Amino acid sequence: MEFKNGINATKDQYGSGYKFINVLDILNNEFITHNKIIGSVNVNKDIFDKFPVNYGDILFQRSSETREEVGSTSVYLDRDKTATFGGFVIRGKKVGEYEPVFLNKSLKTDLVRNQITSRSGGSTRYNVGQEIL
Repeated sequence: MEFKNGINATKDQYGSGYKFINVLDILNNEFITHNKIIGSVNVNKDIFDKFPVNYGDILFQRSSETREEVGSTSVYLDRDKTATFGGFVIRGKKVGEYEPVFLNKSLKTDLVRNQITSRSGGSTRYNVGQEIL
């Protein structure tokens, strides 16, 4: 995968525009499709095109108040519609062949979760970076 941090928008940009995956989408969904995404962000098409989420991409929670949630994952499974993602999310862009549902489930196992969370940094807010993933 290729990893990338998401869009940091201003408060006024939220609420309309492109479907925008945030941390709640990751935490509340085993998998994400376009119609499950709760948020939207108003950015120009050039920005949207630099931060696409397509079928098979894995979304990671980049930051959390608890070590247990940092690095949590969900997978994007909509083949027809592209979304984008927020600044507290890291997107793993599919560049090799893998089964997205299997990989997402593998990333939720205790073994992998412990590998990610044990490398997270912070004390009041825990963070995981692209290099750790």
